[in-house]
Amino acid sequence: MKKYKLQIILVVAVAAMYSCNGDIYDNINEMVDSGTVYPAAYKQQYVIARSGTERVEIDLDSIRLSASEMARRMPKAKKTVVEYGDVRLVIDSVCSWVNVTNLTVPNTYRFVIYTENEWGDKSIPVEVRQKPFTSADREALVFTSSATASVSTGIVNITPAPELYTLYSVRYSYTDRDDVKQSGETKGLNFILNNLKSGASTVTNVSCQLLPIGAIDTVWLDGNVELKTMTQAAFDNYLNETEPFPRGTHHILSAAAPLTLLAADFDYGGNGKAWFKNGRYMSGSAYRRDNGDSDCLVGFGYGGPSYPNDIQSAQPGDWLAYTIEVQDPGEYNIECQYATAVTNSKAIVTFDALDYTGAIPLPYSGSDWKISLWANLGTPVYLDAGKHKVKFTMVDRECGLHYLRFTKVQ
Repeated sequence: MKKYKLQIILVVAVAAMYSCNGDIYDNINEMVDSGTVYPAAYKQQYVIARSGTERVEIDLDSIRLSASEMARRMPKAKKTVVEYGDVRLVIDSVCSWVNVTNLTVPNTYRFVIYTENEWGDKSIPVEVRQKPFTSADREALVFTSSATASVSTGIVNITPAPELYTLYSVRYSYTDRDDVKQSGETKGLNFILNNLKSGASTVTNVSCQLLPIGAIDTVWLDGNVELKTMTQAAFDNYLNETEPFPRGTHHILSAAAPLTLLAADFDYGGNGKAWFKNGRYMSGSAYRRDNGDSDCLVGFGYGGPSYPNDIQSAQPGDWLAYTIEVQDPGEYNIECQYATAVTNSKAIVTFDALDYTGAIPLPYSGSDWKISLWANLGTPVYLDAGKHKVKFTMVDRECGLHYLRFTKVQ
């Protein structure tokens, strides 16, 4: 009888084991699974760290949720713990993101994050590394600018540096010739200073709000820019030391029709006044010689029959000056048709010695000088009625100019 009882017990035990379908260790499997682990763990795939000013923000979930929402998702987890160096930061809630502050050392920190339940049991940790933006990084960050001035007006251009930062805002202040403090703010890259004392230097205080690449907090950088205005006599001499080419020509800007200037129609006046060639000289063209200009040693005509009077083989710093007459005062769009054999070329176009836009980009047009593109200054320029001088400066080598075009903004 005892023998039969033993056999019955063995059969029941075997049947019970098979009825589990291999899941006898379900309670262990549940703990291993990151969705139901006790306490619940963060998923490494969602962990992203971002650099702030002496702080680091760490996302721990795919979206940012409130503590109550996280508590519903991870009910057995009660605390969030962040460890870095010899610091252990404990937060009495389950977080979808954390903000670690007071990170003043310019090092890359290793952050280890996990949750704890009410008995202090730890979840499987996740980790991430990130360097905060510190005072040392701030001291290494600078902005550059350029300034131009006429008799009583000045313009400051902030040089963009998208590989280093994004520029959000510029604040400036200066004292005008009446000893009145002037100030302003702009979202653009330049600003105009008016009512300056002629023939004198003016110091402008400039503060730029920048967002460094890879950072989440903007910073303000302060600096000074000095402008020196011309005297009225020097400015008058600047306007009148050259004359339009060919002689007797008047390049008229009006509302009636766009004005297109050949690149080769820069002023008479010679090297240093009407044009400047940096480095080796090129022989002049028949177009200039036939119109009485034997003193021109600028490169011409490499654009072939399509552009017989273009300017080519420019070196950094080469420039050309054009005198124009504005018949209808107002805003004008300015474009240039160019060719360049190098990438990232730039040019600067000034009006009466004032640089309204800073260096304008000239995208690569191709190795064939017959291929050309149009570039726009990007912002209209206001011109009063009367004589003005336009100066086109090549910033990069292997840049060529075909035309300048002026169109009245309606």
